[in-house]
Amino acid sequence: MLYNKHRPKYFKELIGQELTKELLVNFLTSKDSIHSFVFYGPNGTGKTTAARLFSQAVNCSKFSKNKELCRSCDSCKSIENGECTDLIEIDGATHNGVEYIREIIKNSVYPPLLLSKKVYIIDEAHCLSYQAWNALLKLIEEPPQHLILIFLTTAIQKIIPTILSRCQKLFFAPIKTEDLNQLLLHISQIEKKKVDSEIISKLSEASKGSAREAIVSLEKLLTDTKSIDSLTNLERESLELLNLMLNSNYLEAIKRVKKNLVNSNKLFELVLERLLELSFYQLTSSKEVLSSLSEEQAKSFLSSGLNLNSMINFLAPALSTGPHQFSLSYSKYLLVNLFEYCGRVVVKEVKKEVIEEKK
Repeated sequence: MLYNKHRPKYFKELIGQELTKELLVNFLTSKDSIHSFVFYGPNGTGKTTAARLFSQAVNCSKFSKNKELCRSCDSCKSIENGECTDLIEIDGATHNGVEYIREIIKNSVYPPLLLSKKVYIIDEAHCLSYQAWNALLKLIEEPPQHLILIFLTTAIQKIIPTILSRCQKLFFAPIKTEDLNQLLLHISQIEKKKVDSEIISKLSEASKGSAREAIVSLEKLLTDTKSIDSLTNLERESLELLNLMLNSNYLEAIKRVKKNLVNSNKLFELVLERLLELSFYQLTSSKEVLSSLSEEQAKSFLSSGLNLNSMINFLAPALSTGPHQFSLSYSKYLLVNLFEYCGRVVVKEVKKEVIEEKK
């Protein structure tokens, strides 16, 4: 997998988390005796990577001098070779019971064999049971000098307050599209693959701030060239769908949705993106806010009297709360409402057309 192959090996390679990265380096160089951390934020923002880098850095003999991993000392080599038993990663989703946590507590009192610090990285920490957290409380309050605990979570609100108040909390924000663009371009160059910058931008935007999602999408693109055509076709279909709404052509719109039913959720996401583009252009009259539409297209859509606010306010929550894979009936539900908000056709007329189509 490309996201494992290109996982950062130095702090300087960790993108999009400048403040958090600076805090971690400060903790390491100042030798603060902090034993418990909570790394929280959305998926794919670098929590696991940062935890591994921190675990390696706290044991690196040259980090204080260079403020970066040396990857040449005995500690760094043993960790990178997977030979170190003092760095333990645990999946909190599957090992969430109090019995397993008690085993961790029992083993944590023993000093590390190869490193100066024994580090436990507990992923999906919000899945730990209430009893498990209570069992950990004493260890977090009075840890051995050789122990460091790092909890990773995408749902910090599920961790009990008594734990949070005793840990150093670090937020991993969604990564900016510009940073993801540079990352994907860098990876494609290393892999000796040429990918159009416009396609890279679309992959970054679709990943919603997740480096892992962006890299997985890029890998799919590199192994299946048809996916490039698919993405381009959906872009075109989203514009045509908007045109069909303006022209009150519900039946043709249904045909388009049926044709792209497998990717209908992505199709409607692109429609929402076009509506947002139009809304920002309407507010600013600046072509800089347009990414997929030309200025001529934007003016044409706006002159038709689209009720942009109503369409956006309906479609955005419908996409976020709808099923992962849209059925034809759900797609029709979206279309009926969008047609109505277009101001070009009312629901009764749409229903009449559907009945006539069945006949």
